[in-house]
Amino acid sequence: MARRDDGLLRQAGTIPWRRDAVGELEVLLVTTRRRGRWTLPKGDVPRSLDPRDAALREAREEAGVSGVVGALLGSFARRKEGRGCIVELYPMRVVAVHRAWPEQAERRREWMPVGEAVRRVSPEAACALIELLAARLDRAMAASR
Repeated sequence: MARRDDGLLRQAGTIPWRRDAVGELEVLLVTTRRRGRWTLPKGDVPRSLDPRDAALREAREEAGVSGVVGALLGSFARRKEGRGCIVELYPMRVVAVHRAWPEQAERRREWMPVGEAVRRVSPEAACALIELLAARLDRAMAASR
């Protein structure tokens, strides 16, 4: 597990998003391996890897998607295996959904509207970041009209 200089574990992940056929925002969630809860693709950040690159790798491995990663959206603290952990999340506009991916036998993935994703995602701390991303994308869409 990757540790920060302050001793906390460090993880990076993405909020994979796309627009559906009518322009509504959708977020991709994946299930956890052990309990099958809905979460965002995320994982440990090795010291040798940039957090954005680690987030991209996790999206490909856990959710089978590739895309364009934006600037850091935010972070939250959680417990992982009894230790403190900081999770940094990046928005990712999905450009490819792969038919096969490394963890497909261990996880399910599902596109869902923002409201449903917020209700189902674990940990709860990720909810605010999904809502923040949705608000930013809606403002950007309105400004481009």
